[in-house]
Amino acid sequence: MKFRYCAILAILLLTVSWAILLCKRDDPVTPAKVLFSAAMGPMGFGLMRLFLYSAYNDNLLWFEEWEEITELLFTIAVGYVLWLFAIRCLKNR
Repeated sequence: MKFRYCAILAILLLTVSWAILLCKRDDPVTPAKVLFSAAMGPMGFGLMRLFLYSAYNDNLLWFEEWEEITELLFTIAVGYVLWLFAIRCLKNR
């Protein structure tokens, strides 16, 4: 069920990003990039859940286990990127 909401959210964000690119005259790329990036998160999460659900449809216990493991790895990766970003920002001061 979550992958359906994620797909709807991704479609809405991508539509708004596309509309900004079409309608805004001065520097449309910056806000469009932000919305595009915001759409990639729900789209990737929804596709991951859909893939895991279809791969482990017969054994939903493994589906739940792999989903939690991949979410943990994703959270660790985001934390690592933010940590690297903070280190570089503090070095430039």
